Amino acid sequence: MLNRIKVYGLSIAITFLSIFFVSQVSFAQPYACLPTCDAGDIRFFVFAGPDLSSFIETRYVFGISSPASSPTFEIGIFDGDDSEGVGAEEIAPGVFITDWDQGGASNIIATLYADPTGEGAELVHVAEYSGDGNFGDNEFDPMLDNGWFNRTLNNIEAARSENGNFRYTLVVQTISSDPGSQNQFKIRTDGSMVILPGNEFAFSSGWITFDDSFVAWPNLTNEDFNDPACFDNVNLLFVCDMLDPDCCIGGGPYDGTWKYYIEVPDGEGVFNVWDGDFDFGSASFQGDVCVAPDGIDVDTDDWNTPPGVPDFAQGTGAVPQGALLANPNDDGCFASFRFSPSVVYNIITPQGLSFHNDNPSASQEWELFNMGNVGDVDFPLESVPGGIWTMMVMGLDWINLNGLRFEHPVIAVNEMGDPVPFDPMDEPSPVPTLNEWGLIALSTFVLLISVYYLRRQRKVATEI
Repeated sequence: MLNRIKVYGLSIAITFLSIFFVSQVSFAQPYACLPTCDAGDIRFFVFAGPDLSSFIETRYVFGISSPASSPTFEIGIFDGDDSEGVGAEEIAPGVFITDWDQGGASNIIATLYADPTGEGAELVHVAEYSGDGNFGDNEFDPMLDNGWFNRTLNNIEAARSENGNFRYTLVVQTISSDPGSQNQFKIRTDGSMVILPGNEFAFSSGWITFDDSFVAWPNLTNEDFNDPACFDNVNLLFVCDMLDPDCCIGGGPYDGTWKYYIEVPDGEGVFNVWDGDFDFGSASFQGDVCVAPDGIDVDTDDWNTPPGVPDFAQGTGAVPQGALLANPNDDGCFASFRFSPSVVYNIITPQGLSFHNDNPSASQEWELFNMGNVGDVDFPLESVPGGIWTMMVMGLDWINLNGLRFEHPVIAVNEMGDPVPFDPMDEPSPVPTLNEWGLIALSTFVLLISVYYLRRQRKVATEI
């Protein structure tokens, strides 16, 4: 009798467990992230102080859409603290570091507004969060160092758009940026998300602390810091070439590439991308002397960039475009920072046609690169196809801060790095992913086994 009760209990538990698995599959919701979802791929948006960036007044303006049928939505900020956050280390008088951040105060403020038009309107205030937790809706609850700060909010009618979805504007900016500060972060939501058109943004791949270096290079060990072939303890620099398979800092997740996806409507006459402060240029050792620049990769005066500082960059540290030097050179002398070639990028149409920019901007300037049939363009096109365009950046060195600006929305990506369609309409029966099909199959198998044992025990009980 006792064994029968145990079997019945186990079968019921398994049945409930299988139902739980199926329910989790049914309601699974992936994230849409910018610039990426992977907390360990060393790709960040960045706020930087005047000593590091020409984009001093950068503010990130995101559009977020939550499905019409969803009562709530989630937003998350990765590493929203600054270098003076919890656990900060003072490495010099007034100079602090935490994971992925350095220099000094650069406090993030994230403000959410209901925006049913989806045009970036800051109409109905919904919530505000501060990086240090000193004010806003997260008072006494600061954003995390090297972790996701998540908030689940109720969808409100003030955000309901014409298609039924809920639309919001999320503005992320910083105050009191110290001159040498650098605050790197990521954004995600369980809805869909874009960088709204006409908003410049800055991005960088930079490790700061020794803990960060173990993320950047998983093969690195504590003993490597005592190996002069790996680490120079006098100058605090890694000394071997990352592309050497025997190098202690080889095999990391960052390879000098970035991808952005831009949604272009039908009927456009030109596709424009503004790249800023890419630091195109090279330096190399000649004997024991680092020669910078070395004359191999040199910025030129871009022929179709309008003269002067662009209207959107007025009042910042940007300088008029010209044949300028890089500072520092993207392809520098030190192999532990360098991904060759000096930074370049391709723009790829939805049909796979690729356009190469082999001479982007140097230091503190904006350059225009475009294709289409309106005005002076780098590559003439009879028509600009609608759909998702791709920007592929290659050869971007460690700790080279860059800026971009598009006239169309930049789409968030999922955990696999694929673009997430923005503001989709509710679908009554979404198709499960391969992982979800696996869970469904497992749940079904467990459910059948439990039913089998229940019937078997019932038959045994009847015979007795």
